[in-house]
Amino acid sequence: MSKLNDISNGIGNIFKDAGRDLIDEKVNIAIKKERKNGIEITIETLIEAGIKDAVIINLLEKYWGLLDDEPREAVRYIKTFEYPYKALTFYLKGQGYTSTEVEDFMNMNHVRIKLRHNRELSKLSPEKLMHKVTELK
Repeated sequence: MSKLNDISNGIGNIFKDAGRDLIDEKVNIAIKKERKNGIEITIETLIEAGIKDAVIINLLEKYWGLLDDEPREAVRYIKTFEYPYKALTFYLKGQGYTSTEVEDFMNMNHVRIKLRHNRELSKLSPEKLMHKVTELK
C-alpha cells in the first residue's frame, strides 16, 4: 500500500507542478501584454501632448527600462501606425459614425494595411487620412 501511496503522491505532485507552470506562464503573458499596453499608452499620451521624440525615448528608457533600439522602435511604430489609426477612429466618431460604422470603414478601406505600407499617411490629419484611404485602392 505504501508504494501505491508513493506513486499516487508522485503523480499528484507532477500534476500540481504542471498546473503551477501553466498558471505562471499565463500570468507572465498577461504581465507582458499589460506592460506593452502601458508603454503604448504612454507614447500616445506624450505624442498628443506635443513632446519631442528624443524626450519620449529618454522617458521610456528612464521609467519603462527600455534599452537600445526598443524605445526608438516603439515610438516609430506608435507614430506611424497606432496613433494615426486611433486618431482616425476618434475623428470618425466625432463625425457621427457609430462604432460599427467606424469598424466597417476601417475594414473596407484596409486602413491598417495602408498605414503599414505607406508611412506618409501617418503624417496626415485624421480628416485628410480619411479621404486619402478612400482614394487609395
